[in-house]
Amino acid sequence: MSTIEEIEQRRAARKAGVSAARDAQYLIDLEALDALEEEHGDGKVAQLNLPNFTPGLPTMIVVRTPEPRYYKRFEDMVRKAKDADATGRASDMLADCCVVYPDAATYAKVREEYPAVRGPIGHAAVTLAQARAADEGKG
Repeated sequence: MSTIEEIEQRRAARKAGVSAARDAQYLIDLEALDALEEEHGDGKVAQLNLPNFTPGLPTMIVVRTPEPRYYKRFEDMVRKAKDADATGRASDMLADCCVVYPDAATYAKVREEYPAVRGPIGHAAVTLAQARAADEGKG
């Protein structure tokens, strides 16, 4: 049987390895975020940190402000929705078209690992659209 000290050392070593891997991935993700902020404009993208680190996946999702046509589709679907499922589908569609990082294949893996991730992404996209409307004097 292990001692408390042995278990604590084993756990600390494991956590240090995970932390180093997370930091390496975060550096890649931060570079992508910086480039996307330059491309789309500061305040035109949102960083959504994933709840924990999974090796092989990013530490964050980057969402851009939805194009007006996608936001209009979302609004139209929500207005016509008869139930929460229809509203959810509208939000999911908005989320999927606004993710600019990671790439589509990696995003699919993120969705497998974090099945509820589209909710916060959709919310971020709506928030960005509202900010655009307020900037344009429409809010």
